[in-house]
Parts: sequence; C-alpha cells; structure tokens
Amino acid sequence: RWRFEVATVAAGTCLDKFRLSVDERIAAADRLRERGNQMLKQGRLLRAGDYYERGSSFMDVIEAEDMGMPGGKKDAKAVANNRRIRECQKPILLNWALVLMRRKRWSEAERKCAEVILDIDSSCVKALFRRGQCQIQLGSLEDAKKDLQKARDLDASIADDVEKELVKLKRQQKALDQQDRGWAQKALKKGLADERSKPKQPTAQDEDDIDCKVKDSSKTRLMPETSAGTAGASLMEVLAAQEKAAAEAGVDDITYARQREAIYNQLLMGGRPE
Repeated sequence: RWRFEVATVAAGTCLDKFRLSVDERIAAADRLRERGNQMLKQGRLLRAGDYYERGSSFMDVIEAEDMGMPGGKKDAKAVANNRRIRECQKPILLNWALVLMRRKRWSEAERKCAEVILDIDSSCVKALFRRGQCQIQLGSLEDAKKDLQKARDLDASIADDVEKELVKLKRQQKALDQQDRGWAQKALKKGLADERSKPKQPTAQDEDDIDCKVKDSSKTRLMPETSAGTAGASLMEVLAAQEKAAAEAGVDDITYARQREAIYNQLLMGGRPE
C-alpha cells in the first residue's frame, strides 16, 4: 500500500542554515516543530517526523566555545548561544522520538532519546522514560530498568507509568528465560545430555505429600540401619556410612535426602542417629 502527499515549495524560500544567525535558526526550527506538533495531533506520523527532522537539522550547527587561550577560557557569547540551541533542540528530539516509537522504529527512537540525555540534559525525565520503553522492546532489559527507575526517582508523579513499564519488562524477561531454557534443552538433546538431564516421571501425589517409602528388603531406611553401630562416631562418619548404605540399596534421591534430614534432626536433638 502506497501513500502519496503533494507539497509545494515557493521559489527562494530555501534557508541555508550556515548563513543564518542563531536567532534565525532557532526561529525556523520552532516553526517546523509547531507544524510537526500539528501533524502529530492529526496522526500524520510521516509528515510530523519530516518536520521534526528538518527542524532538528537547523540545530546541529554550534559555535566554537574554546577561544584557544591559556586556562581554557571560553567565549561567553558562544556558550550562551549553544545553550539556547540545545534548549530548542530538546523538545524537537523528544517529539521526534515519540513519532518513531509510534511507528515502532525502536532503535531510531532510542538514539534520539540518547542524544537528549548525552548531549543536552542527562536528567531529562521524558528522555529517560522513553528510552527505557524503547530498550524494553529492543531486549536491553537491564538498561531499561535503570532508565525507568532513574526517571521515577527524578519525578515521583510518573511512578504509576514506570510501574506499568516494569511489568512489561518482567514479562519480557520471563519470555527470554523460557527461550533460553528451550535452547538449553535442544543443546542437551544434541549430545550433551546424561542420565541426570532426563526428566523424572511425575507421580500422582502432590509435591507436599511425596511418598518416601522404600522396599522392606532395602538395607537403608529413613533411619538407616547401617548407622546403628555408629555410637560415638563423628558426624562425618555417620554421613559416610549412610551414603554407602544408600548407594548399595539403590534408593532414590528423595529418600536419600530424607535420610540425611533424619540424621541432622537427631544431631540437633542431642542424640546420634540410630
């Protein structure tokens, strides 16, 4: 599906930003930003983005601040002009990022927010919040969490909005974890698996009511008989005897763990396992 828009350009209206003064460039950028805002309200995202891009281009020319003198003295007028340029550029980049986000162009939107944070205002709440939103979509979850939390710390009024984004972040992290487990299982099936990686067969009983019984003929019980003659033996000797008996009897892992638990309980009650 194609979309065409017809625009007319009057002769002699093209502006050369390199020949304009700072005031003229700021005025031109403001006019383009206002037109972009009108298009954005109407949902005309492509036209809005075009206006923001053109407005931003007037602000990418800054004046030299360093006068090249000892002590790092700066040109006060150039510093003031550059500050005005950055203040004009800031809302243009933020709105441009919003347009890109609505078009789901997350990487480009993230870069516009980064320009604000790195070059203009490191404490800009809108830039931090929107960059966090973009990073969630791009899978940079740790960076997104830092940006969102910093935005919330700077402006408590957006705490609810930040919490909604953190919920999305957790959902995204869960999906990535499941994907990682899937890749790990595939890798195991391709030659890295052993007996321990095979899934155990589920039982009919609930996890809180596991049947730990062993056969009557088994040499090892929950209170292993092999430790009956270990009076006066050290704990390590008792545990070693239990481990040996469990190996000979071939008990399952759950029974083995319960046997160990019984030994420790006896020790805590002041006696030795019998």
